[in-house]
Amino acid sequence: LLMLNSSFSGIVYGISDDIPTWPGRSRRISGERRCYFSLKTGGEVLHFECHNEEAKQKWVGGIQDLLVRAGKIQPPTEFD
Repeated sequence: LLMLNSSFSGIVYGISDDIPTWPGRSRRISGERRCYFSLKTGGEVLHFECHNEEAKQKWVGGIQDLLVRAGKIQPPTEFD
C-alpha cells in the first residue's frame, strides 16, 4: 500500500474505490495492474495505491467495515 500524501491526521468519513491512475504513474508496474482508492477526511482526500485488485478490495472492505462499526457510513447493499 502506497499513500500519495503522508501528512494525514484526522477522522475518516468515507471511502471511494473508483479512483483513476495517478498522474505520471503507469497503471501496470512489473506486470501487475495497480489499483487505487481514497479516504475522505475532515480536511482532505487521501489517495492510496495497491499492488493489485485483491489487495485493494481487502483494504477497502476492511475500512468500510470499520466505518460501518463507527456509524460513519451505511453498510453496503448487494446492489452497490
